[in-house]
Amino acid sequence: MLEPVIHNSAKKHGISDENIRHAFHHFIRQVDETNEIEIVIGPDLSGNLMEIGYVVKDTKVIIIHSMKARHKFLRNL
Repeated sequence: MLEPVIHNSAKKHGISDENIRHAFHHFIRQVDETNEIEIVIGPDLSGNLMEIGYVVKDTKVIIIHSMKARHKFLRNL
């Protein structure tokens, strides 16, 4: 998988780059959304579940969103 680029917007909630990358690379669920942003749920380095939103532009994966996973994404885990 391509190494993602972390956009500044993904840092809005204070998540470190290391935790963002870990959650992205170790995701346990891909959320079935109908918009242009793909969302995955994965653990940070401490095991806390995070939601990571990304887009694919040309050959780049750009992470644009990261935060503690919301309940609506955890219901059917």
